[in-house]
Amino acid sequence: MFLTETINGKGSLLSQFRTATKIARAMPDKLASKMVLEQGQILCSAHRVCGDGEVDHLLYKLAHKNHPVCKWVRETKSNYRFGYLLFLAQGREFYYRRGKHHGTYTRFVDILRTPPKYVPDGDFTEPPQCLSGREDLKNESYAIAYRDFIAYDKDYPAWNWGRPAPKWYIERTRNEN
Repeated sequence: MFLTETINGKGSLLSQFRTATKIARAMPDKLASKMVLEQGQILCSAHRVCGDGEVDHLLYKLAHKNHPVCKWVRETKSNYRFGYLLFLAQGREFYYRRGKHHGTYTRFVDILRTPPKYVPDGDFTEPPQCLSGREDLKNESYAIAYRDFIAYDKDYPAWNWGRPAPKWYIERTRNEN
């Protein structure tokens, strides 16, 4: 039932999970590892800010409360659910590449499943583009913006842990060599 619910006319959670899975699979190895932790922190912070306190003793401490992605996850339950689906996909991807579960995933996969009590209902909204000072890479599509950010700004793109580099990365970097 969880993955077949509709998110305010924006498709089923299953289709959003497929999107989250594509995102996780396309991440370079370093991001595939660190983003499980970061996504866990984002979701824990949402519970700390908008929860009823019931699970606070199990959560990470509040982190980056005013970061645009943390604010976005708290805007609507639909945004939170997508954030959780991304967390699931990132955890599964880490396991695929490293052959073990990420500690953050193991610790929080069940605890973070339900959105915090005081996150309002509402439609899914476009995630913010947080590009670490590379405003020149912003785009109408956050997917294109992040692909460009990874290809043109980051010095750590490598896919050595069982996934090939995605086609979009190869196409973007082919002309630079």
